[in-house]
Amino acid sequence: MGLFDSIKKLFGGKSESAVSPMPPTPERKPIPDPEPEPAIEVAEVSVPVLMAELQDGADLLLLDCRELYEYQMVHIPNALHIPMDEIPRRMNEIIECSADKTRPLVVYCASGMRSYGVTHYLSQQGFTARNLSGGVTRWQMMRGQIERG
Repeated sequence: MGLFDSIKKLFGGKSESAVSPMPPTPERKPIPDPEPEPAIEVAEVSVPVLMAELQDGADLLLLDCRELYEYQMVHIPNALHIPMDEIPRRMNEIIECSADKTRPLVVYCASGMRSYGVTHYLSQQGFTARNLSGGVTRWQMMRGQIERG
């Protein structure tokens, strides 16, 4: 009797030699990993590139998808303001301002995270849309023109 069997017997358990052997368990096949979901890719534009495009007179629709209080603190001039959660219900307004989806959009928020999702959604709806990397925060850091109120 081995040490493990002795200790087991001491505490009231049966020793290994007294236990009938278990039948072998059938070999289980490992569960395959699920297929990874494809990464969502959204067209993005950097602040310096957008500044250059606007300087060159590009006809872009800027869409601010932040909440009203954020927009009132600071926003890019001439931006259309529609909070993210209102976009589906105000789609006709975006279609009208984008000349029936022919005018390209640049969507922004504070950092580029919320606008990333909005850009993806608008792209699925047939718009030519890009996300502003870094959002209005990066725009301000790069000395882009802003308005308050």
